[in-house]
Amino acid sequence: MFQFHVNSKDLEEAMRKISIAIPPASQKGDNDGIKLAFYKASKKISKPVGLALAFDGKIQAASALDIQDVSAEEDMIEIHVNGKKMESAAYAFGAINTVLEITIDKDVTIVGAGQKVVLQMCQPIVALKQNEAVLQEVEMSKDDFVNFVNFATSCYGDDKVKRGLHCVGIRFLKETKKLCAVSSNGTRCAYAETGNLTYKPLPASKNKGDETSEQNGQENAPVTVVIEGKQLRNAVRNLSNKKVQIGVVSNKLRIRSGSDAIMILTQELAYPMDALLQFIEKMEKKGAWKAPLSKVFQALAIYEVTMEDPLLRMSKKGEAQVLFQGKDELSSATVMCAQNGEVQTVAVDERELKIALSVFDKEKDIIVETAGDKLPVIIRQHEDDPNIITVMPVAE
Repeated sequence: MFQFHVNSKDLEEAMRKISIAIPPASQKGDNDGIKLAFYKASKKISKPVGLALAFDGKIQAASALDIQDVSAEEDMIEIHVNGKKMESAAYAFGAINTVLEITIDKDVTIVGAGQKVVLQMCQPIVALKQNEAVLQEVEMSKDDFVNFVNFATSCYGDDKVKRGLHCVGIRFLKETKKLCAVSSNGTRCAYAETGNLTYKPLPASKNKGDETSEQNGQENAPVTVVIEGKQLRNAVRNLSNKKVQIGVVSNKLRIRSGSDAIMILTQELAYPMDALLQFIEKMEKKGAWKAPLSKVFQALAIYEVTMEDPLLRMSKKGEAQVLFQGKDELSSATVMCAQNGEVQTVAVDERELKIALSVFDKEKDIIVETAGDKLPVIIRQHEDDPNIITVMPVAE
């Protein structure tokens, strides 16, 4: 028997952090378990601690929690229980905010505030290895990483057949000390880049001598991983530590935040990252206009009043305005703006443009760059901003 106390809020928080990887409930009950491990203080562990781990076949999440008053003969115990039931119990007891007594014997008995829940054991789960060699790793602030991921994942698509566009490509650029990512649904394309990070030194190789220069070259070579967009976006929802470490481990992307760890299996498919990057690099603007994003949304709202076809024509009107007009020309709206160069007339899908604009800070200006009527528009927040979204034109 293994018995201990734990604050219900701590249990709730641990389960919330691994919830992104808890498998859905199975009627057969053969693949819906999570692993729980509890340790009492010993020579190796200074204080009692618990660990919750879930793996749904694509993403694995682990979170530690403090426990107290351990009563057990053995130093640790590892069990497997139904993930959804444990999650529900944790949330229910968390709402009470009390101290729980958990007893592990043939079953798992959770008692607190006069309430009791008994969970049965289930089949052991398969978990990903946590101690594999790191191919590349960076450290950055949680806020910077969350912003980077949210921007990078803003344009992935739903179609899993069409060239893997449901994924996001991430590239570690150690030589330039940057991290970049790209996603696209075929109409919109997002490019995110950050240099607000530190590359972590890799473990020294056991090989010495003539191989040193070759190894240094390999360490600085770009490392690219392809991740499902939905999995990556979910992975940053519950990060709590101020600093995070992001690394590539074998065929996995690992995200560490304090005592929490998330591992996402990479996708082995022909993702067109190089083609997308070359496409972005080759675009040259002929003109641009700049306006408060809130004013742009107001103009789009006017245009939408009689919109039957989502085609939106954006054209220059004088030296200080841009005209929004549909194919039928029933509604039109103008935006006061600053202009630079030769602003081109471009027709886009209004729905795709609106989604692209919604990614940016609505309290600031937006810059829309144009290169020609048959070329995509480029949207960025300020002139030096490397983070951009492109929107493909549509035929009139």
